[in-house]
Amino acid sequence: MPTLRQLREKHYISRKKLVLLSGVSESTIIRMERGGHYLEENVEKILAAISKVAGQEITRDSIEGLNEPYNPMRDRGQSSKENIPMQGGSEESAA
Repeated sequence: MPTLRQLREKHYISRKKLVLLSGVSESTIIRMERGGHYLEENVEKILAAISKVAGQEITRDSIEGLNEPYNPMRDRGQSSKENIPMQGGSEESAA
């Protein structure tokens, strides 16, 4: 299974050309090729651009290293709003 970089190079797509085709920044593409975090929307844009050049649909399942996308709530250790206790008392006083 090829990596994102191998797939890009197989279809003779430079990073600069992929930037133009996908609208994703070059630094994000480099980070994704190195296995860093990324947003799902960027994966979609890049796969669509490579698919267009390749003339066939490329899916994330066919690329090695595209596991789970970056999740700011999970990856930065932040809590969701549901997990943040309300100020000023217990749940009983809110009822």
